[in-house]
Amino acid sequence: MLEISYITRPYFHDIALELIQELKQKSVLTVVIVVSPWNVNYLGIEDENLKGFGKSFKLTDRIKKKILEKHKSYFEGATILFKYEERKTSNFKNTLTWKKLLAKKKEILSSDLIIMESFSSFADWYLLFKIRKKNLCYIMHDPVPHSGEDNKRISIRHLLFNKVNRFLLYSSFSTELFKKHFPEYASKTLTLNTPVYHNLATSVEMTNLSDNMISILFFGRISPYKGVDLFYDAAKELINEFNNVKFIIAGKAIPGYSPDFLNADSNHKIEIINQFIELDKLSKLMSGSYLCVLPYTDATQSGVVMTCYAYNLPVLVSDCPGLLEYCFDPANFSFENGNLTDLKNKIRNILTNRDLINSYKKKIRSYDEQNVSRLNVDKILSI
Repeated sequence: MLEISYITRPYFHDIALELIQELKQKSVLTVVIVVSPWNVNYLGIEDENLKGFGKSFKLTDRIKKKILEKHKSYFEGATILFKYEERKTSNFKNTLTWKKLLAKKKEILSSDLIIMESFSSFADWYLLFKIRKKNLCYIMHDPVPHSGEDNKRISIRHLLFNKVNRFLLYSSFSTELFKKHFPEYASKTLTLNTPVYHNLATSVEMTNLSDNMISILFFGRISPYKGVDLFYDAAKELINEFNNVKFIIAGKAIPGYSPDFLNADSNHKIEIINQFIELDKLSKLMSGSYLCVLPYTDATQSGVVMTCYAYNLPVLVSDCPGLLEYCFDPANFSFENGNLTDLKNKIRNILTNRDLINSYKKKIRSYDEQNVSRLNVDKILSI
């Protein structure tokens, strides 16, 4: 059986779990999760040492056990290893941790195929040097930084691209964007489809439903390219038209970004939750919402869409090509990018036509039945 090593970081935990679920069915799979104080929160575990981002903590056996137990069904049948990475320490120190891990766990380098998700720092040079003669696939999530986010890590990682045999991207739009900016590697791309994030679907007991209020949700990191200000402007007008509708903005604003609406006067029909959303809170928001709105100004693909689909929650998106690929009814569930009037009209139409919601939910279930992650694995293994 094929031996595969999969190196990932918690930022991509949701999509990684779905791939792991299928990879382990067709290979002897070793997974390396690179954990740091900054990204450990994305694993969704509770521990007194895991409060906030960037705080020091020790990757103890207790925390490892909690991570493994949380998604036991996904990890069973695979070998799961952990590498600790200190985000703001020297690259030399992080390189040493790679050296120690690779010396102790030789199966990582002896694999027939290595799949890597994100180059994090120049410490990864050592890893790439060690696997330079191996078949290496690199999962590319955002070929270029989003507008308003000058991500230096993204802008310099192309220096490592010559070590890669195949680039894996999760939308056709993302693939074309990559080819445009890195034409010398255009022949090495493979387009996958984004799977539904079943690992985030947890059942919750809903309360306070007797008031018959309908919730329209924005969920995700609050960042300039997310278009949250447009959503807020639409909400301000629509709450006067629909007495039984409330709007929720849930997500943590990125450092240095403080749009006016975050400091606006409170309104009982516009709720703003400016914080990292834990899984229990996320489950209640998704389960209790009628519609999720993604008014992004640019997007290659979106994990929020697949999180919504795990809860069978329809999504209204801007007409960014990366979002339209996963929109099952563009005529009713997409609007012109940046167009406030069109956004309001589409929300009105959905609110007054329940059949649209029911029809979209059927399309979500149909997409889910394809088992997208299994199809992705078949593509990867056919390289």
